[in-house]
Amino acid sequence: MAVPEVLQHPAAIFEGLKRETDESQKGKGLGLRCYCGIPRTAYRQNGEPCDPWLGQVLMVFVDTNKVVYNWYWYASDPEDPNLPEDHAVRFQERLL
Repeated sequence: MAVPEVLQHPAAIFEGLKRETDESQKGKGLGLRCYCGIPRTAYRQNGEPCDPWLGQVLMVFVDTNKVVYNWYWYASDPEDPNLPEDHAVRFQERLL
């Protein structure tokens, strides 16, 4: 499973979301976290396993109650493929 793998072995953890589209319906960015990484396996829409998507990182969003509320693949940073391409302006703080 891709989401549990990124939560257990993240390449980076960010806190404080600056985009409303990333926020939980309950929270307002502060304290919300995003775990990022490239799992060994990705899954197609039909559930079939496949290789991770080239040039993308899996982002998993967790609320203040430690509940996952969203996840998706996103373009990776050309200089560090384990991070989302706009991580420097998308989050308030990097924890890991």
